[in-house]
Amino acid sequence: MYLENNLLYHKTTVERIQLMGWNFDTVTSDETPVEVTIRNNSFVNLRGTNIFLVLNRANVVYERNIFCVTLDSSYSSYLYKLKSDASTATVADNILYDAGVNWAVAASGSAVMPDTNTLEKVASNPFTTADCSSGIFRKSVQYADYGSDIEQM
Repeated sequence: MYLENNLLYHKTTVERIQLMGWNFDTVTSDETPVEVTIRNNSFVNLRGTNIFLVLNRANVVYERNIFCVTLDSSYSSYLYKLKSDASTATVADNILYDAGVNWAVAASGSAVMPDTNTLEKVASNPFTTADCSSGIFRKSVQYADYGSDIEQM
């Protein structure tokens, strides 16, 4: 699965989402890894409370995304939970702006855990305009190479 150059947002609240889900209790002999690349996307007022990716065996890459929560919310957030220790995960060069809770890279119980399991936050909103009700988004110049290049819908 490739998710690249998308603008995903919720108009009125902070929404909990999951991009791909797999039942962790499932037993399978299929060890074919799922290839997942999530690159240059903007997620606004969406949190991975339900864990963005829950997979058996996967090679996961998160690069140059913007995760931005502008509304008050106490929901936790996780980028992945992987069952097989043959999985790999690369989480690099992402932007997180969230005045609320810290975000974890991996959910508890994941076979693949990073050395540092917290996404680093930036102090200021990466968008100069983030109007979810009208769908208008403009990034700050310093974040031009991050997130989606879709600025207005």
